[in-house]
Amino acid sequence: MSCPIGEIPGKPGYYFQQSALKQTKILFPEYKDIYSEVQQINLQRLDKAWKRWLVPDQTGKRFGRPRFKKPGKLRSFCFSRVNHPKAVVKFNGKQIIISRFGAIPVIVHRPIPEGFNIKTATITKKADGSASEF
Repeated sequence: MSCPIGEIPGKPGYYFQQSALKQTKILFPEYKDIYSEVQQINLQRLDKAWKRWLVPDQTGKRFGRPRFKKPGKLRSFCFSRVNHPKAVVKFNGKQIIISRFGAIPVIVHRPIPEGFNIKTATITKKADGSASEF
């Protein structure tokens, strides 16, 4: 069963939805528990999926329509700042420390080159229940 969502004043693109995040957190209090950074990155992913469906690529091919996900069905979420002074995610070489999740052990398969900085982290839930980072 579907119900109408009402009149949409403009095209619901990324910036329109990002400006509505504050109102969304008021209407849905459970969204306050999700980091704003993660919500903004998910909006960017949604915007990219809509654009891939609506606008064909250089060969004229269009990708499939974005599908709605049920709560809890997204397998990954991203943090755009790691080891930044204002970031909630810290990496010390052996584990990722997220303030709400605690420490997550990381297997580093190859050393991070000298002078390189890790900028983003993607936490992915795998089929066996384990998590993967970066």
